Amino acid sequence: MSAPGRPKRESSLGEAVAQRLEGSASGAPGRPKRESSLGEAVAKRLEGSASGAPGRPKRESSLGEAVAKRLEGSASGTPGRPKRESSLGEAVAQRLEGSASGAPGLRVRQLARAGQWAGTTRGSAPGMLQCNVVVLPQSEAEAFGEWCERNADIAPVVARTEPGNPVLPELGEDVDLRLDLPAYRLFEHGQAVGEVADLRAVWRDDLVGFAFGCSFSLEDALRAGGIPLDYEERGFGGAIYVTSRESQPHRHYGGPLVVSMRPIRQEWVASTLELCARYPQLHGAPVHAGDPAALGIVLNQPLQSLGPLSVAPGEVPVFWACGVTTQYVIEQARPAWAASHVSARMLVTDVPIEALRRG
Repeated sequence: MSAPGRPKRESSLGEAVAQRLEGSASGAPGRPKRESSLGEAVAKRLEGSASGAPGRPKRESSLGEAVAKRLEGSASGTPGRPKRESSLGEAVAQRLEGSASGAPGLRVRQLARAGQWAGTTRGSAPGMLQCNVVVLPQSEAEAFGEWCERNADIAPVVARTEPGNPVLPELGEDVDLRLDLPAYRLFEHGQAVGEVADLRAVWRDDLVGFAFGCSFSLEDALRAGGIPLDYEERGFGGAIYVTSRESQPHRHYGGPLVVSMRPIRQEWVASTLELCARYPQLHGAPVHAGDPAALGIVLNQPLQSLGPLSVAPGEVPVFWACGVTTQYVIEQARPAWAASHVSARMLVTDVPIEALRRG
């Protein structure tokens, strides 16, 4: 598939976002600059962090402890496997039953480790950052990281592990990329070869993990910003599509843009664009609003839908860049080995999404 430069929409949309987010740093080789600013931003909002952390990796800042302190009192018990409910609210309530005073991210991770959270994490930890995940050998990490920088709306890196170390303390208490997702997809030479519940059996000393912001968290920001999400009342949680647009290629990494779609009332679309632009680490402003054909999409043919697809009269389909794009990029790049999250089953962190807001 051909890989042209950025689509035209990016110029006008990028200018609009740039005006709102003046001063935001441009991509740089190596570790993206935004990783340090994430820790600083969260640390400022979580005052009172502890200073010592014996036995934790050296790079752990006060952020992990601050989050743990703020969320202290979470329950450690693990209930039996909850039913998959059609009602999101009932499902979340059952899974988090008995957790104390506000540690839903930690609670979801505990259940995932115990093999008791197998479905979507959408709505599981309101107000907390959820992340897409990719794991690659160190030999592939530099090229993939640079692709991420060139496609920051698709893969906004919020944290990255050191080779062989699966722990990401900046994202919360005891976050371990081998264990804390409900499911993982494995790839060999670009081909998906199966799904596993954890990565313990396949983890190696040369593996590097990347965590990207997710639009599940962006929905929380929309709710907090007063944007009506009427589709939820109809049992719809969004859909994803492969588009006719290409991501910006870098070396052997590239591939088609995958987007998530949520219908927004016409009168709220402009406010949605403006609000989302303030959260670039959650995919930022939508890539398109309106006619799906502009993205080469047939609306009633999604790659995946959470609930029955539903766009009501007076609503506009709005499309955001989606982290599932990275799985298509892995297929094209054909690294010898890779792993990723399974669509809609994310790493749930202890980072408040308001810590990521700009402006």
